[in-house]
Amino acid sequence: MPLYAQADGGLKFLGMTLGSPYAWFNIQYGQNVDASLALANRPYGLLGPNSIQIGSIYYPPPGDSFLFGWWGNPSNLESDPGPGDCFGWVRLVIENGNVVILDDAVETTGVGIIAGTLRAVPEPSSMFILMIGGGALLQIRRTTASETRRSL
Repeated sequence: MPLYAQADGGLKFLGMTLGSPYAWFNIQYGQNVDASLALANRPYGLLGPNSIQIGSIYYPPPGDSFLFGWWGNPSNLESDPGPGDCFGWVRLVIENGNVVILDDAVETTGVGIIAGTLRAVPEPSSMFILMIGGGALLQIRRTTASETRRSL
């Protein structure tokens, strides 16, 4: 979505690119930029709390940098995020009437990225496996400690 800095200090979102669906989100540092954010904050229809629509104007704090998240689907015209889509964030500042990119990152497998970092959003299945493994190790340790006390 093209954007530009206005004379009054606002950042205006101009439009969408046909053939490559994507959306921008007003986000905070550490927030997950992933499919759930994209589904809850579409740039059209029912808006979510982080949605940015075509024609929206954002007024950042003077002199401060600010973050926007984005979702892109470069391979087809589907309007919902899916595997292989891109999620990313960009940190911007407006200097002398120009939009300046300070930092950015993109994740291209579709799991999402944590805003302001280079870390991908952990998949729920990975977290589940880590919790099960940790629980199993704790149980083994308790069993071993109990057997050691009985043998004494």
